[in-house]
Amino acid sequence: MRLFRILLAMSTVAVLLSGCAASTAAEPAAAETAGTRTSTASPSPSPSPLPSETPEPEPPTKADVWLDGLVLPAGAVPVDAIPEGAHFDPGAYVPPCAPIDRQNGLWFIPGAQFAETRNWLIEHPSAGLMVPGFQPWPEDPQVGSAMMSNVPARGSLEGIVFKIARADGGVAIRVEIYAFSDETVCRTPPPGTQWGGPGMG
Repeated sequence: MRLFRILLAMSTVAVLLSGCAASTAAEPAAAETAGTRTSTASPSPSPSPLPSETPEPEPPTKADVWLDGLVLPAGAVPVDAIPEGAHFDPGAYVPPCAPIDRQNGLWFIPGAQFAETRNWLIEHPSAGLMVPGFQPWPEDPQVGSAMMSNVPARGSLEGIVFKIARADGGVAIRVEIYAFSDETVCRTPPPGTQWGGPGMG
C-alpha cells in the first residue's frame, strides 16, 4: 500500500511539471509571434511633397515687341543719363486713350551728326512700322533737337516717338513707346477736331 502511494505521488509531480513546462514554452512562442507582428508592420506613409509651381512669365506687350524691334544707327549705345549738351524737344505726347503700354530708352551715338541721324531714322522705320510725313533736311547748326515717329498706319494714336538732340561729341536719341492693348479705348475728339498722333503734336 505504501508503494502505491509513492507511485501516485510521483505521477502527480510528473503531471504538474509537464504542465509548467508547456506553459513556459507557450509564453516565448506568443512573445515571438507578437514581436513578429510588430516588426513587420508597415510604417505610415510620409506625405508626398507638393509639386513646386513655377509662375508663368508674363507675355510681352506690344510695347515690349516694338522696343525689341528698334532700328538705330550704327554705333548707338544705351545710356542711363542724358548725355552732356543734349537738350531734347520739350514736347510730350499724351495719348487720348487708356490703358496704354509704355516703354522708353536712351542712346548716345559718338561722333554722329544731328541731321544725318534724323534723316537715317526717317529712312529706316522700326518694328515693321511706318514714318508718317517726315522729310529729310540738311544739316543746320541752328537746329539742335527734333522729334519724329513711327506708327502702324497714318492717323494712328499709338507708335514710337523718337527725340533726337545734339550732344557733346555726338547725338542723343530718346525713344518713347505708346502701344495699345485689347482693352484700350480712345476718347472721341471735340467736334471738328482730331487727335494728333505720336510725335505729331
